[in-house]
Amino acid sequence: MKKALFASIAIVALSIPSFAGVAAKPSKTVVAPPECFRAGEFQLDAFGSYNNTTGGSNDAHGFGGGLGLNYFITRNLGVGVEGNVWAAHHTIWNPNANIIWRFPLEFSGHCLAPYIFGGGGGTFDGSNAGEGHVGGGLEYRATPKIGIFSDYRHAWGGSDFNTIRAGLRFVF
Repeated sequence: MKKALFASIAIVALSIPSFAGVAAKPSKTVVAPPECFRAGEFQLDAFGSYNNTTGGSNDAHGFGGGLGLNYFITRNLGVGVEGNVWAAHHTIWNPNANIIWRFPLEFSGHCLAPYIFGGGGGTFDGSNAGEGHVGGGLEYRATPKIGIFSDYRHAWGGSDFNTIRAGLRFVF
């Protein structure tokens, strides 16, 4: 009887681990996608523009384009320089410097950044004048290195004018 009791206890003790359940699989590590908008990024802008005066006797509206270079000190705060040239009844050159404040939105793989900016520069068309400007826009990052943007600005100085820009942004 002792042998049968010992054998029964041994069989039960050895079979308990077989009822413990299925072995756990190791969990997969989820890697977060890279940030679309980051501090310390350089940006090169290539854009087309439409420009028109809103006051004064100088009728200077027309299509043009230009290049810009931006640097973001933080994820939100950046500085930039740009040059815009357009043809009206004469060629107008408009270099500017900006302070940019962007509001990055990253969700479900989409990267958007509304932004506002302000600064100053000059309008050179034979009657040179300084100018100040404010504006805002929206950037969509198709990849972390390539974006599409569009913005609007109002400038005042020698004569008031509005500029609408759209273009590509290359991030470094």
